[in-house]
Amino acid sequence: MLPLEEAVALLESRTGRSDAAGAKMLAEAVGNLPLALDHAAAFCKRTQMSFSDYAIKASSLVAAAPRGAGYPRSVAATFDLAITQAVGQCAAAEPIMAYLAQCSPERLR
Repeated sequence: MLPLEEAVALLESRTGRSDAAGAKMLAEAVGNLPLALDHAAAFCKRTQMSFSDYAIKASSLVAAAPRGAGYPRSVAATFDLAITQAVGQCAAAEPIMAYLAQCSPERLR
């Protein structure tokens, strides 16, 4: 977990934006976790979504994410947003991602 100031700086630097209030809201929504912050920054940069809009979406997904998984719920939420966006842009992405999810890392080399 990053300190809040570092999480805000990461979001702003990765997106090239200056929105400390929105970045703070987003960082808190994903629990200041570096992987979730990186996903969120990439999504916001690619889609031009504001930090605060992403934080609202992520918060509802974090609340609905499965408990007891081997990864934090905020990471599940950021993955879900990215996958939904990809499928919205190209329906063929979903079966490809489903197939690749079943592959072990060795098969992808």
